[in-house]
Amino acid sequence: MKYAIDRYETGSEKEVRADIFYGKYIPQKHARFFCPECGEPVFWRSRGGSQPDKFSHYSKTELSPECDKRVDGNLKLNLYERVGLPVYLTVWADSQFCLNIGFPALNEQLLLKAHRQQIKVCVAGAGDQKTITVDAGNFLEDSVTLVPVNFVPKTGENYVVTIFPKEKALEIQKNWSDYADGFSCGGAIFAYGETEGKKIRRGDTVSPDRQYYVIARCFVPPQEILWKKLGTISLSKEVYQVYLITICVSIENINRYRYVENYLQKEFGVWLLQTSPELIPLWPPVTEQGAMIPVLGRSKMFCAVSSGNDVPNVYRYDGTEVSSMAVGKGESGSYTVSFSVDLREMILSVDRKYVGREVSFQAKEIVRPRFQYDYSIEEENGNLIEWKDLTREVLAAPFSLNANARMDLYIGCRDMTFRHVTVREQRLSVPGQYNSQEIFFVAEDGIFFHVEAENVDKTEYLQTVLTVDGIRACHGGAWVPVPYWVEYVLLECKRTEMKR
Repeated sequence: MKYAIDRYETGSEKEVRADIFYGKYIPQKHARFFCPECGEPVFWRSRGGSQPDKFSHYSKTELSPECDKRVDGNLKLNLYERVGLPVYLTVWADSQFCLNIGFPALNEQLLLKAHRQQIKVCVAGAGDQKTITVDAGNFLEDSVTLVPVNFVPKTGENYVVTIFPKEKALEIQKNWSDYADGFSCGGAIFAYGETEGKKIRRGDTVSPDRQYYVIARCFVPPQEILWKKLGTISLSKEVYQVYLITICVSIENINRYRYVENYLQKEFGVWLLQTSPELIPLWPPVTEQGAMIPVLGRSKMFCAVSSGNDVPNVYRYDGTEVSSMAVGKGESGSYTVSFSVDLREMILSVDRKYVGREVSFQAKEIVRPRFQYDYSIEEENGNLIEWKDLTREVLAAPFSLNANARMDLYIGCRDMTFRHVTVREQRLSVPGQYNSQEIFFVAEDGIFFHVEAENVDKTEYLQTVLTVDGIRACHGGAWVPVPYWVEYVLLECKRTEMKR
């Protein structure tokens, strides 16, 4: 195969082509390369002549997982066919959890066709199964459908997903997959979210200083993994514990880092990276409803690229094809990527292809619930500000936000930078920031509200700050016109409570 995962140093990885190593010395070449498909170790080889350089699997054993690249199978598969359907852990209430298989959205016409043809889907594992009719009553046309399951496959095996009648299900199979990732011997790790978490696929990565859910029957982690028991979940007639964990280890302590990494790899089949590879939306704000939806509709997205590699890669998926995107580097050394978002789903990943951590962006109508959102700004003196009376002076000063739901604020400044504030309390203190001029409200379920603060007239504003009586009381010498930049100096003095 042409590509492999190169774990060239502890805490780092990247996908590499075989031909870049031709004629070069490769340190630790028998321990650093891994198959991107099954996660097994592979080795680099060069036959010379017309034979291309490539990576190859070692001899197969009874414990070796099946791999398309080992058997030279047909790789013309879409994303979900390659990485499987996602698995989610949802939080119902305190100490109550549910395991789900995620089925990507099918359009209205396809759901109607499936209903007429009486198509069903079956999820099976370890002797248990669940069969569901594919129609608009059971599956969503605009978001991922979560199908609850109360069983898990045998250790190391995957969920088997079967769509039947097979001869009528070809179109649906292009949108779904025939498997979902199963559990390792230690259980499973999920990304952390307040209401749900997506399973970290075996072969994927986790990073320090982040929170994760863990489902395990027995959990005895290293001391660097802090944990808190949240509740239980019944799977395959056995009781599993659900934990919230934080990985607290640094690459600076290389021995302990490797110890924690070996534990995570052995128990959960995941790797430990010092920096999590991810795309971080910068502008415009997005809401997640099956895909990242820009709140400004069809627009150009700007994302920061987080990566532990010297030069990160961003991959774009288009059907069965994958291509690299241009990644820009700013003066500060940070990496960014930009792209246009429209009605067609845009799927991207960082540093690796077909790993299961892909992120999709799409311009579509945001689902707006009937819930009435209530939020207001209160000045430090207790004065409530009407939105029509919001000025830049108020927005630049410290204020309190009162809200009846979780939401996110984006406060824009004149230099087109935006400050992100997460609201998870009924009352939140927001520090002041000079030059603030607009504020965006983005709720978790898609509600969007934008207010642009009024710009107070300069002359009147100076008269408010520089009262004639105040100047007369302190002046000495001749009167001269005051330039406008003095306003900024006095405002800064006022902000820092300098009275003189």
